[in-house]
Amino acid sequence: MGGKLLFIYGSLKRGGQLHHYMKGAKFIGEGTTLQKYPLLLAPSGWYPYLLNLPGRGKRVKGELYLVPLPLLRQLDRVEETPFYYIRRPILVKVGNRVVKAETYFKRKPIPFTPDQLLDHFPVTGG
Repeated sequence: MGGKLLFIYGSLKRGGQLHHYMKGAKFIGEGTTLQKYPLLLAPSGWYPYLLNLPGRGKRVKGELYLVPLPLLRQLDRVEETPFYYIRRPILVKVGNRVVKAETYFKRKPIPFTPDQLLDHFPVTGG
């Protein structure tokens, strides 16, 4: 199956409210960003933002998938790319290896304080 590696960290994860959109993607494994990034909870509380500010934040835990290109285009619509989120490359550690994947970053960084930083977004089912 062709496609792109996608690192997800929020409501698209297994058990998340939007995970049903991942149907057709192949789960590779759980992973952690190699660099630190700010992961913040949105004011609504049901999804997070990842800011493209490498080195400022925590190593973020999430899931890695191989996503077929037609599904990736659908996910871009779900994530309102490029208006709300942008998809950019990052390095992710999965087990003992490091892979290049893409992830969704909030398009416009927002101010934050250290006490707002998360290392993962807990999903509660969906």
